[in-house]
Amino acid sequence: MEGPWIANPVNRERIRFLKHAADTHGETVQFETRMDAGGIVGAEHIHRIQESRFEVLGGTPGFCVGGRRFTLKPGDILTVPARTPHYYWNDGPAEAHMLIEFSPALRTEEFFRSYFALAQQGKTSLTGVRNLFQRAVLQAAYFNESHPVRPPTPTQFLLMALAPIGRLLGYRAVLEPVGDPVQPDAAAPPRAA
Repeated sequence: MEGPWIANPVNRERIRFLKHAADTHGETVQFETRMDAGGIVGAEHIHRIQESRFEVLGGTPGFCVGGRRFTLKPGDILTVPARTPHYYWNDGPAEAHMLIEFSPALRTEEFFRSYFALAQQGKTSLTGVRNLFQRAVLQAAYFNESHPVRPPTPTQFLLMALAPIGRLLGYRAVLEPVGDPVQPDAAAPPRAA
């Protein structure tokens, strides 16, 4: 079942979930993303135990995978193995449109919903969550789903040690974003289910 569009105003991206973990018995989660010109998922990150698959439906998204930079076009498919540093951006003047899948699903949908909620509240930048305690709580909860490449992993474990203090201060890992009232073009080409 397709979910509502949710927006991250910081990286200029909208997503909606198409396949949920519960739909696939935890095998995969899939969402559609539309990124405005100039949009970027700026922090280089890894998914410790998940493979990521990107299928380009429109536009020209740029990627940096394992230190190698390149641009994709409609019809291209990119698979990023687990533990591979990567990030992406819109490399063209038109909206970039992709299907993204993560396998296994883990709590990826929950992570994205929470991260987008923080972005909507003005609590993120292109490099991550601004508040140290909120960052610690989020990273401790979703370390398997996604975490930045920098700072080095030992430093990130020290950061996550602050998570109990962050929770005592009222910071939470699970947050709900507001649905995006701006719907993408209804004339967009249909996609495979």
